[in-house]
Amino acid sequence: MSAELVVVKGKDRGVTLTLRADAVHTIGRSEGQDLRLKGDKKVSTSHAKITVTGLDRFMLEDLGSTNGTFVNGERVQASPLRSGDRVKIGHTLMVFRTDASQVNVQDLDSRAPRDDDDEDSDEATQTPAPDYVAKLKSSSSAHRRSAVRSSPALDAAVLGLGEALEEKDLRARLDRVLRVVLQATGAARAIVFVRDADGGGLAAAAAIGRDDAKENAPVESEILRQAVGGALAAPGGDGKAAAAPLRAGAAVLGALYVDDPAGRKPEPAEGKILTLAASVVGLTLKSERLERLAESAIEVVSLAQAEVRRGAIDLVPIVEAASRLYGPVAEAKGVKFETRAPPSLRILGDETLVSRALDRLVESALVSAKTLLRVAVEPEGNVARVLVTRGGQPLPEGLSAELVGPTGPAGDLRTSLARLSDGGLALVRAAIARSGGRLLVEAGGIPDALGRGGTERMGPAPAVTYTLELPVAP
Repeated sequence: MSAELVVVKGKDRGVTLTLRADAVHTIGRSEGQDLRLKGDKKVSTSHAKITVTGLDRFMLEDLGSTNGTFVNGERVQASPLRSGDRVKIGHTLMVFRTDASQVNVQDLDSRAPRDDDDEDSDEATQTPAPDYVAKLKSSSSAHRRSAVRSSPALDAAVLGLGEALEEKDLRARLDRVLRVVLQATGAARAIVFVRDADGGGLAAAAAIGRDDAKENAPVESEILRQAVGGALAAPGGDGKAAAAPLRAGAAVLGALYVDDPAGRKPEPAEGKILTLAASVVGLTLKSERLERLAESAIEVVSLAQAEVRRGAIDLVPIVEAASRLYGPVAEAKGVKFETRAPPSLRILGDETLVSRALDRLVESALVSAKTLLRVAVEPEGNVARVLVTRGGQPLPEGLSAELVGPTGPAGDLRTSLARLSDGGLALVRAAIARSGGRLLVEAGGIPDALGRGGTERMGPAPAVTYTLELPVAP
């Protein structure tokens, strides 16, 4: 593992110490030190050392210095180092990284050191670096308002976001980003809102708040609307929220939203932190969706090669199985789940393909459902129809036309890529087509129990119906 200690503030700014395995590296002001900080008079001649073991462990030790050694704002005699730790001795601030490519000195501190830095400052007056991975505690409004102004807070935000990118789990990465944002801005709540590419719904994917935050306080809808529309939304008038769009190239996947329902108004400088954090989240979501799209594409290809075994099967048990699988998920989300089906309805198709298509369709519809999700089975002449209807956001523009006008699996996947969809509906249509059926989608009312065109509403939100059509068995 490669590791470096980079000077990001002080008269020796830009100097880098590369740490070798199974070695001891000294830091001080005198000649012969591995990292010589000759421009800082607060640094002792032999101030500290870093010991590297064969297990990729890095131990920092103070060598009896006059002014002490500090890690993340806390004075230490000896301390292990983790990637992202900030080491301060004298007036010199350094960053320890196990991946040097993540350190951009120009981004961390653009101020030149003052000529009197080595004489007039006292260690006790230095602003301690915030611990961005610690549990966030309540803090006073005055401290939270000043947090974003401090250079150490901004430095910690940059480093913390770099650490977040190292998280392999999506939820852990989003959680780390939100903690960084709260610590750097002083906000009370931070929420990631994500738009579903296939259903148009906007939902909170991750949220975190301070101990004194009002978790159920409403969001400022206009601020959120502006950010989802692609603009950095700053508070206006008495507003207490700000938001930045989650960009992935030309697409906007959602918004990163911060506020303080108790009364704090965001500072103007917070826009920079929000924009940077939103970029990290946008890249994360894009990577996750592309990974899921690749998995869907592999499954679509496998469907094209798999043997199809069409026969007379009962559609109702397939629907009931999907209801047992996704009903509890819907209820946990606060969405009412209903199933309407006759005792039996035999169709001609491949049982495995029909089950796969229905499961993935219900899963996709549930993402944007807000009030109710209904799965209904209806015969209509020689066709059996499975209607998956949800209340929620209207469909994205052009999606209905894409689904009604078949372009084949390759075309479906291309349009999914353009929307940064996970390919769920492309997979549904590929599976149902291989079984001998088709997928349709429409907005508006839903058929009533007798199959006639109805106008039943799905609560206050518009209804969208996805329909699987399959031939009835002779």
